Amino acid sequence: MEKRIFFHSSLKLLHKGLKWFGVLNDETGKVFCTEEETYDAIVFLELLHKVLAYYPVGKIVLILDNARIHHVKLLQPFLQANRSRLELVFLPAYRPPVEAHERFVEMVKRIGD
Repeated sequence: MEKRIFFHSSLKLLHKGLKWFGVLNDETGKVFCTEEETYDAIVFLELLHKVLAYYPVGKIVLILDNARIHHVKLLQPFLQANRSRLELVFLPAYRPPVEAHERFVEMVKRIGD
């Protein structure tokens, strides 16, 4: 099954009260984005549902930071049910920026294996 690599990101525009959440398709450069009033595990779970619906075919590898909402128990049944289509890969803990590119390349190589 073909793998697509996505990067999850959130953008909070506090002065406007807006919160945008989305994924970047590494292959096409396209962004799938939603605007929400809050950002919690329920909103993240809804985003995962939307991403699977938006990309109905193929395996999706979603690269995430280690925010608590990405690890909550609420997600486990959904992740288990969709394990053939969705894989979450977590970035390692922060290291100095000099190594950031090397870590990214290593992680992408592991995903490709």
